[in-house]
Amino acid sequence: MSNARVKVGDVLIYTKTTERYRIIQIKNFECLLICMDISKLKISRHDLKDIIVALESELFMLQEDTNADLILDDNEDMVFNKRLTIINAIMNRINNDLLSLIDGRQGILIKEISSEYNVSVVFIYKYLRVFLQGGMNYQVLYNKYSNCGGKGKEKKYTTKKAGRISSNSLVPLDDEVLHNFEKMLKYYVKKKCKVAKKDLYEKMIMDFYTQEIQLFDEIEYILKPISQIPSKRQFYYWLNKKITIADRYKIEFGSSVAKNDIRPLTSDTLYRNYGAGYCFEMDEMETDFYLVSSFNRSYRIGRAILYVIIDTYSKEIVGISVGLNNNSWNGANLALLNMIEDKVEYCKKYGVTIQEDEWPVSKLIPQSIRVDNGSEYICNSFYQFIGEQGINIQHVTAGCGSLKPNVEQSFNQFNKLLNGKIEGQIYKEHNSRHIEKATLNIYEFTQIVIYFVLNYNSRYMKSYPRDKDLISNNIKSIPNEIWNYSIYKHGCIRSVYSVPNFKFSLLKEGKARITRNGIEFKRLIYLPDDTEWINKELVSVAMLGARKLSIRYDDRNTNNIYFNDGEKIVIATLNVNKSINKPYLDLNWVDFDIQKELEKTEIINADLNNTSNNIHAKRKINEIVNRAKDSSNNIPIEKKIYALIGLMKREN
Repeated sequence: MSNARVKVGDVLIYTKTTERYRIIQIKNFECLLICMDISKLKISRHDLKDIIVALESELFMLQEDTNADLILDDNEDMVFNKRLTIINAIMNRINNDLLSLIDGRQGILIKEISSEYNVSVVFIYKYLRVFLQGGMNYQVLYNKYSNCGGKGKEKKYTTKKAGRISSNSLVPLDDEVLHNFEKMLKYYVKKKCKVAKKDLYEKMIMDFYTQEIQLFDEIEYILKPISQIPSKRQFYYWLNKKITIADRYKIEFGSSVAKNDIRPLTSDTLYRNYGAGYCFEMDEMETDFYLVSSFNRSYRIGRAILYVIIDTYSKEIVGISVGLNNNSWNGANLALLNMIEDKVEYCKKYGVTIQEDEWPVSKLIPQSIRVDNGSEYICNSFYQFIGEQGINIQHVTAGCGSLKPNVEQSFNQFNKLLNGKIEGQIYKEHNSRHIEKATLNIYEFTQIVIYFVLNYNSRYMKSYPRDKDLISNNIKSIPNEIWNYSIYKHGCIRSVYSVPNFKFSLLKEGKARITRNGIEFKRLIYLPDDTEWINKELVSVAMLGARKLSIRYDDRNTNNIYFNDGEKIVIATLNVNKSINKPYLDLNWVDFDIQKELEKTEIINADLNNTSNNIHAKRKINEIVNRAKDSSNNIPIEKKIYALIGLMKREN
């Protein structure tokens, strides 16, 4: 019968009693078993055939050796080497034949080893047993300190104080004391860990370890005997064991802040980043600057909201937008639109002249974009845009700036550049008067942002970790240089297939009317370049009346609106031949809407004033008419008739 079914090291489980036996030797169709899970060296000899039969009859169950390798401490080498030397000496004396250890023959051998190596017989028996029970694996000779100490288990206290004897009599931590400690812990957590431990301890003494006495008809509170009061050391030790430094930080500042501030930073944004354009980060910041209206600088319109899109590989800022919409798709869409715009033409609109290599980003979209859970990034419009362009979206936890550090760092750099240099900046002072001091409008603030971006993209980054490829090709740690080289080398970026369609999908929707004047939107008149189409429409509305038209518009400029005529995207331009349009040329829609709101207020006030003037005029007219009536009533009727006859004669 083959013995392939069992091997040295296997564990046999006796099914009736669940006792375990390990096979330590198979030789000459004999099998040696050592009893496990006991503290004695108990070895027995059996025929291999009997073991096989017992396994087949399921009297024994076979379990393979599951001893895992241990991670060992260098400090244990001395102890281990001593035990290893003893075991090797025994195995050499018996020539690795374990039959010499049964039938009482092991006693003489162990005594010889004991005297030779100056160790006790008990010591040798113990580690010989451990060695054989462990499948003759030398690693079992190490001390398994990891199994000691009762880690994770709550200590059970008795009525007797545990530990060393203290100079002060300490109270045993029984159920009552622990209950008081738990109440103080709840109070500590409720107060966000901002109560000093000393004050917390004194509150516990005041609540649980004082007693009332009546003295001269007055109630006094005195402390219980010191033998009944837990010490500060006991309370502090228990509290520190229950709340770690990390737990205290979470309770005090919140789990989201703690996750951001004390989270281990095991990698950076270049990890699994395959080049420029592979992943962009996008976020917005409510700046510390108030803006004024472009029409009337005495009117404050609100705080500027800055949206930024940045490439995680090169740290190049690829898109921006400035507006008043916070956590809104109407602000995020403009940053995405700026991402693919020709930056030379974009800067030209704001009076800034640049060369293409100063901001070399246009007509390109990323493989993926990393955003938080702001409302603008979980709306249907954003998901629709992402789906249409085939961009992967990576949502990170809200409030964790360390998960999108590049765009957060750009905001920090922006604030450092402008702090103290612009009127209207918000300070944490009750008398800062930042609203009154505001001087910049959206156009001017956008100019400042553009100059910041140009400076940011051309700066040298001291801490940028260049790889071998960048170093060997002498690429400096400058965003523009890294961007240009990576676009050429890696090609992770994707070109926009149709810029007009891309732009049209991001623009804000609106409703216009086609009238005899042209396309009327918000009382401004537009004419498309397609004169044949507009002439047909103008004739049609002249006969049938005005009709509605779905259009889209760019919040940053009133000069153009866009619509789809069924075949292509048509651009309609502001008709400057109409006097009503001239004041609003090259204006942003934010200023336009604010100006219209101001005009509405003026019209309401003017209507009230006109009504008052009309009433005053009508009263004066009525007074004149009434005086004339009174004067006429005093004239006799005969005189009136004679006067009328005389008038008729003169007319004839």
